[in-house]
Amino acid sequence: CYFQEHSPLLRLVQQWWSRMGSPPLRTDGRVEEADTRGTLVGVIVQFGGQTPLKLARALEAAGVPILGTSPDAIDLADALGIAEFVIGGWSLGGIAAQVVTAQIPDRVTHAVLIGTCPPGPLDPPSEPIFLQTALKPINDLADETILFFEPQSPASRDAAALSHDRINGRTADRSPPIPPETYLALLQDRAGQDSFPDTAGYADFLANCGIPILVITGDHEIVFPAPNWFRLNRVWKSLHLLVLPQMGHGPQHEVPDMAADLIASFVRHRAKP
Repeated sequence: CYFQEHSPLLRLVQQWWSRMGSPPLRTDGRVEEADTRGTLVGVIVQFGGQTPLKLARALEAAGVPILGTSPDAIDLADALGIAEFVIGGWSLGGIAAQVVTAQIPDRVTHAVLIGTCPPGPLDPPSEPIFLQTALKPINDLADETILFFEPQSPASRDAAALSHDRINGRTADRSPPIPPETYLALLQDRAGQDSFPDTAGYADFLANCGIPILVITGDHEIVFPAPNWFRLNRVWKSLHLLVLPQMGHGPQHEVPDMAADLIASFVRHRAKP
């Protein structure tokens, strides 16, 4: 998914909204979306540390072709004729967005990171209820509320129900299902490990690169707890940290219009030096 407002382009590493779910981005500029219908050519794997190897093995075992690592993301931008762009990612996609930012900083104008973590060990770590819930073969609305929202908030529970109905109401052009044995193996493989091993000095680079970085996180983020970002205040010199109250791992699902407005305003008003 791409957002363009004059020259900047927003490339979303993970799908944050449904095709009709980002009206503020659409009215503020132009949104281009990659149509994934048709034959699966392959999957780009571009996370840090051991993740690409483990993810690639699991996907290959499931019969999914692997295209490679982050150079493929750069090749994709080249093929689309994109010289500079805003890169964004949610959850593990936020890790990928940080890696790409460090790899091609001259081409990244802004980085937007939602519900993710900085490089290095998680402290505090993920809450145990995350894996306990995520490892279920099938997740219902109650599970989704735990995983992506704030179960203690009535407003967040209502938003979870709306998000659930919106996603499940789409009956055509749905993404191909991932076999349960594949994603369950991936989650179990990552249990107790650093989510984003800083194997290439990403933290030091992002601290001083000057590229505007927007982090949006919920105050009850159970996967990548928000305090992991607090220690980076005044350390990452271009970090803009927004903690949304009574929200969880998926604030963009809970307040999609607000999230889109925040991103569009950030891109308009915070320029790369």
